[in-house]
Amino acid sequence: MTATNGEKLNNNMSKKLITVMWNDDLLTAMLKMKNARIRHLPVVDQLGEVLGILSHRDIPTDGSDEDYAMEIVRDYMSTPVHTVEFKTNLVDVAKQMIDKKISSLLVQDNNEVVGIVTHEDLLKALVHILEKPPVTDRLLGKLIEFNYNSPVGQVVNTLAEMGI
Repeated sequence: MTATNGEKLNNNMSKKLITVMWNDDLLTAMLKMKNARIRHLPVVDQLGEVLGILSHRDIPTDGSDEDYAMEIVRDYMSTPVHTVEFKTNLVDVAKQMIDKKISSLLVQDNNEVVGIVTHEDLLKALVHILEKPPVTDRLLGKLIEFNYNSPVGQVVNTLAEMGI
């Protein structure tokens, strides 16, 4: 994977969506998150249409299982749902998350939800890029310097500004 302005979401998102119904209780949603080790659940209606998103941060931390079992997802989900097109490059995805101060975006392809991308997905992509061995120009035989003005460099700078 090369980090260019053209790097797309294809390998940097979760394609298997785990959802929760709008009328499920919070305990059900919390168990889904815990069992799948995820932090964001798209909230859907009976037809599978996305109505909102429930993040672990939307759920109060001071309740008991009994309390959570009496609360409905619809009352805690966030709307509107923020989306990004499947063909969007990673730099633009990161910028959108930063600008909107959100940590996930649903990914659409031709108006159909095909996955979710989270800040964790972007960090994994960044780690993959940064762990690559230094690039050497084969013709000149010298090390190519990391360019902080490149698209990857811009993401690195932005994440550093966020304290990540």
